[in-house]
Amino acid sequence: MPTINQILLFGGLTVLTNLPTSTCKLFNPLTNKFTPLHQKLTVDRCRHSSIYLPSLNRVLIAGGESTESISLSRFFGPALPSTEFFDPVLRTLTSAAGMTSWRALFSLTLIPPSDHVLACGGNYLEMWSFSTWASVWQTTTPCEFFIP
Repeated sequence: MPTINQILLFGGLTVLTNLPTSTCKLFNPLTNKFTPLHQKLTVDRCRHSSIYLPSLNRVLIAGGESTESISLSRFFGPALPSTEFFDPVLRTLTSAAGMTSWRALFSLTLIPPSDHVLACGGNYLEMWSFSTWASVWQTTTPCEFFIP
C-alpha cells in the first residue's frame, strides 16, 4: 500500500442515531485529525470487514449490515453480501463481486502466495474465499474465498 501514514475508516455506526453510515475518512495519527473523503460507500454499512490487497493495490470492503437491516433488528439484522474496492491512490470506490451469502461481524484473511481472501466467522456459519486473480467468490463451507 502506498505510504500515506494515515488510517482508512469506512462506514460504522453514528453516535447520535446509532445507525450505519457510508462515510469514508482518513485519520492522521501524527496530527490527530480526520479528513473526510469526498466519495461515500455504495451503501451504509457497519459490522463489515476490510483488507488491503497488495496485488491489486486496493482495499476490499465486504459485508456488514445496512441501515435497512439494522432497523429490522437492533442487534443482528440481515447482513449484506455486497463488496467494494477502495483505491488508495485515486481515493475512489468501485463495486466488486458480491459474496454469495450475507455476512457480518466476520474476518477477512489474505492467503499468500495465492492472493485469495478468506472470509470466516461472523453471525453466519458459511465460509467463503475471494480470488484476487479472478474476482470471484467460492464456497468453502463454512468460509468463502475471494479470488480477484
